[in-house]
Amino acid sequence: MGKLLHRYALEFFSTYKVKEYHLRVSPHNTPALKFYQSLGMEEAGLEVDGKVVRMKGFL
Repeated sequence: MGKLLHRYALEFFSTYKVKEYHLRVSPHNTPALKFYQSLGMEEAGLEVDGKVVRMKGFL
């Protein structure tokens, strides 16, 4: 289901000519981090005193 939602989001972003997108995830949520990385997203840094990882992706 995650890949389907990601594909939908990319189509939506493409419609509005979005070139870069971001999301936040807990650094303890290892499965989510691995999933986002498998989609080609990169870690953009830590936020909220290290309690949140910002991920970024590109179209």
